[in-house]
Amino acid sequence: MPNEPATPWHVEVEDLYAGYGKATIVQGVSVRVRGGQICAIVGPNGAGKSTLLKACFGLVRVFAGKISYLGSTVGQLATEDIARRGVSYIPQLNKIFPRLTVEENLQLGGYIRRRERDFKAQLEIMLSSIPQLRSHLKQRAGTLSGGEQTMLAVARGVMSAPEVLLLDEPTAALSPMSTGQLWEYIERLKESGMAILLVEQRTRDALTHADWGYVLNGGKLAREGSGSELLQEDLGALFLGGQRHGQDLKT
Repeated sequence: MPNEPATPWHVEVEDLYAGYGKATIVQGVSVRVRGGQICAIVGPNGAGKSTLLKACFGLVRVFAGKISYLGSTVGQLATEDIARRGVSYIPQLNKIFPRLTVEENLQLGGYIRRRERDFKAQLEIMLSSIPQLRSHLKQRAGTLSGGEQTMLAVARGVMSAPEVLLLDEPTAALSPMSTGQLWEYIERLKESGMAILLVEQRTRDALTHADWGYVLNGGKLAREGSGSELLQEDLGALFLGGQRHGQDLKT
């Protein structure tokens, strides 16, 4: 990101190699994002996008490279220790506890905030930001609509008041209305100063909202630039090695 002020990176991934077992999926990728920014990671299916995000939260094996939050290297820290550093991760699948109520899901999200007063204050802030959840507090989370479940998942992730939010395919399977509501909320989180690193298959949507974007292909970094710059490129060709423009580019 050129011409940026000399403030600390909230997330800095340098020359990362990561994967599963002995398989290296992410190969030499570097990613950075500061507070008050949305950074989008886009690319075709199987490009290593979700693996990169999971590596940032200690969920897959890191073979080489460095991951830092606010200048502090997390190295081989356990996931719970990374969470205590102010990082929250919302996966694409299994992102809520369906048998628990909405309120219980939010309570689990705020477990790091151990003092009851802090939790109640954060809960009220959350319900003011996402008022549609207030009337469902005693309802089992699994009975919510798909859009409401996604909003609950993000709300639960924000209950710990993180400085960094990692989002994996947040708009997957959402209706256009729910997608719009979610992007509005993500934008508000950005305005609050949170650093947001997200993976998205809806490439045009992601780059429209992103301050900076990274294009992954085959586990490697293929391109980076501002969201507006990347939207001007032939991403279909970039994703698919020169095949028909836009073939795998979701809108």
